[in-house]
Parts: sequence; C-alpha cells; structure tokens
Amino acid sequence: MKIKLQNLFISLIITIVLTCFPFYSSYGQGNTNLITISFKDADLRDVVKILAGEGGYNVVVGNDVTGKVTYDLHNVTIQDALEAALKINGYGIEKMGEIIFIKPASQLTTQDSPTQPAFTPHRQIRSFKLHYINASDIAASIKEYSSTNGKVTVNISNNLIVVEDLVENLNRIETVLNNMDVVPKQVLIEAKILEIRLSDDLQLGVDWSKVVTEGDSTFTIEGSNFFNPATTGAPGLYFNIDTPSFKMFLDTLQQKGDLKTLATPKLVTLDNKEAQIIIGGRLGYRVTTTANQVTTEDVEFLEIGTMLKITPRIGNDGNILLTIYPKVSDGVVTQGLPSETTTEVTTQVAVRDGESIFIGGLIRDRKEKVDKQIPLLGRIPILGYLFKRKTENLSRTETIVVITPHIVDLRSAEIIQREMDKVNKIESDGFK
Repeated sequence: MKIKLQNLFISLIITIVLTCFPFYSSYGQGNTNLITISFKDADLRDVVKILAGEGGYNVVVGNDVTGKVTYDLHNVTIQDALEAALKINGYGIEKMGEIIFIKPASQLTTQDSPTQPAFTPHRQIRSFKLHYINASDIAASIKEYSSTNGKVTVNISNNLIVVEDLVENLNRIETVLNNMDVVPKQVLIEAKILEIRLSDDLQLGVDWSKVVTEGDSTFTIEGSNFFNPATTGAPGLYFNIDTPSFKMFLDTLQQKGDLKTLATPKLVTLDNKEAQIIIGGRLGYRVTTTANQVTTEDVEFLEIGTMLKITPRIGNDGNILLTIYPKVSDGVVTQGLPSETTTEVTTQVAVRDGESIFIGGLIRDRKEKVDKQIPLLGRIPILGYLFKRKTENLSRTETIVVITPHIVDLRSAEIIQREMDKVNKIESDGFK
C-alpha cells in the first residue's frame, strides 16, 4: 500500500510538471519540447499511461506488459522518455497509423525506422552568438564535432549558430567556438612605391646584386634572374631585406633627381585578409553588345598603373608571412580595343615585425610626346608653328616597392585608422 501511494504521489507530481508544457499530438513528428522527469520503482504500465496521456499519444498496452521503471532524465522529449521506459524493460514501439502498440522487442516487425528514433539521452539545444567570425563560414566545421543525429543551423541575421545535440558534444563545440571567436590580430602595412628613371647608365635596369653590398641578407623568388638586369616582358624581380646599402643607393638617386615617390600609403588589415593598393588610372573603351536585335553600348575601363596586393599571416612565433602580388601595367586603346602590357609576380616572404622588404625589377617602358620649340620664335602667333616640332620619347622606369608590416592591437589600429582618414581627407580636399 505504501509503494502504491508513493508511485501515485510521483505520478501526480510528474503530471503537474508535464501539463506546464504544450506538446504535439502526433508521435514521432518532431516533438522537441524538453522535460525533466524521475521515477523510482514505478509500474511500467502507469508510466506508459502518464507519458502517453501527456504526449497525446494513442497507446495500446497488452496484458502481458509488465515491469518497473527507475530513471532520472533531464532535458528529454516525452517520446524519448517513453521509449527509455520501454527499452529498459525489453519492450519497443510499433506504430500503425496514429496508434502505438507496445510489444516485446523480439516481436517488432520494424526497428530503428524514421518514426521510431533511437533513444538519445540528455539532448539539448544551445545557441552560440559569434562576434568576430562569420557563422556561415564555420558551420560546416562545427558539424564535424556533432553526433550523427546532431543538428547545426545558422541564423544569418544574428550571426548565431544553433546546435541540437548531446550535452558532451555541445560542451566540446562551445570550447571550439570560444577558441575560434577571438579578437582578430591586425597588421599595419606601410608601403613606399618609388619610381626610378633609368638613365643611360641604367637602361637595362638596376643590378641589385651590386647595390646590396657583401654581407647583406639577400633572397630571390624561384625563376627570377638574380644577377642579371631585368628586361621588359621577362622581369628579373629581386627581393631583399631593407639594408643600409639600399638606403644609400636611394639617397644617391634622390640627389640626382632620378627617383620619384609615387605614393606612401598606410593601411590596416586583419590577419590573413588581403589589402590592396592601386596607383594609376583607367583607360575607357566602348563595348557593343547585341541581344534580341537590340544593340547596346557600354563603357568599360582598363586599370593601368601600379597595383600591390598584400596578404599578411601572423605566425605563432610573431613573424609575418607576406603573400605579395605586385603588378605594373600600361595600356593603350587602338581602334576601340584595349591592349595591356604588364609586369607581375606572386610570391611569399617571411619577415619579422617591423622589418622592411623591398621589391625591385618592375620595369616599364613609356612613350611620351614632347613639344620642342625655338625659344621666343616658337611663341610668335600664327608663324610660331614653323619653329616648333613634336617628338616622341621613349622613357624607361623601374618601380620599387618597400613594404614594412607591423603587428598592432585593436586599440592601436583604431587610432591609426583615424589618423589615416584625416590625412586622406586633407589630401582629397587639396585636389578640389
């Protein structure tokens, strides 16, 4: 009598708890409402009656179904709780339409069907808010840490990852996300883009192997012509750590007037994100297309000048691996068709924080039209053209790129960016 009263009391408490939750009335159709439930030496038939009633299931229990239920379940569905009670007593579920039959497991005609999912203890749903990484980008990686029946969904608008899985898997996923979703490191890239006018003694380009004195650290990329001067179309690109002898050489060219600074840009980029610098112009040309007997004409542009793409990657040792893509291009539009001549290369170089690297060997030929005239006579109205003539000069230049990366924290990057924005605004206002 005491046992019956105890079981009745437990059943009453469970019934009160369960009625606080809304449930689906159809078994096996996505009921994901979670409950916490406990039984101790409860009669199996009473447990089935309680759970089936609260879940809205139509259950048929044979007279031969007997057993006891003792368990303590947390955050499970009513369906999982029912299947667990049956499984520990050697019974299972067979569904016919909307009716559920309780049978010994050995008598089941179908097992592990989609309408009879296996019992999964302690399943939970957690959402993870990401601050620095894109949820869509890492959803596939997170699925590798979930179980076969785990579900991973992405809330794009809120940058959330929602996971339904076992508690131990959720804890592991949380640890992985905490390690991934951290404030990204940033790199300040200082660049100098210089142009050397190649005079008569440098027409074949600068022989950088002679510029960098013995004892300086040197390196090149595979396939480049290290000791021979560069020629247009087959560049002998030269890479080197910035050295005192290199600075002295530039100072000498500056004094001779053969060195021009094209730009000294500074920009901040995230670790492993590409930064791009373009200095040059655009050549417009017309493109005509015909579709459905309708002809349209658009204007497209060819980018020419100096372009520099840099992708920094910060190593665990504090060194910076730079993926560098320099390109020097020139172009012309002839009879409406654009033609481009380029010198370009892609390479990777490892440098220390604050260490400079320079790239030489980017040579470009340029045609320049020059008006020449006899002083004074060339300015005479009407007759002055008799004392003028137009000539076309071929000039050759070599572009040098000096790159200095610095690892900066978030606060420093914000300050630097504000200062650069001020400088850019001043320069922009100066050209108005």
